[in-house]
Amino acid sequence: MYQRLQQKLQKIQDFVQRDLDGLTGESYAGSPKQDGRGFAVGADPGRGEGLVQSSQELVQVLVEVKQLWGELQAQPPSHSRWQSLCTEMHKQLRLAEIDVQFWVAARQSGTALRRGQQLCDRLSTLIGYCDAGIKLNQQNR
Repeated sequence: MYQRLQQKLQKIQDFVQRDLDGLTGESYAGSPKQDGRGFAVGADPGRGEGLVQSSQELVQVLVEVKQLWGELQAQPPSHSRWQSLCTEMHKQLRLAEIDVQFWVAARQSGTALRRGQQLCDRLSTLIGYCDAGIKLNQQNR
């Protein structure tokens, strides 16, 4: 079960990383238009249509992650550290959902970069927790 969850999390992380790579590319080299107060006007070029289509895919993968997470929590504890691992994973998954919302809503490339990196870091933490769960399950066999 941890393996399937880990694969889904990796898929999300790969998606986010592709977008971050695009943000650091040439299409984002220009500064966004600003109003007289220095606030960005409109979204950055290049973050429009492709991200919307891809973010729909991202939402679908998040739904799959939630389903897998529900199945994992429904299983009987497989090791003594199961409860603490589940607590941490649950917390990080909830924070990752919020990170995704903020990342998708980012209108400036700098903001999107920061939020995307934060999301990638959180996903790396979750993937590490899955590794820990896999190892603990193997030790208990």
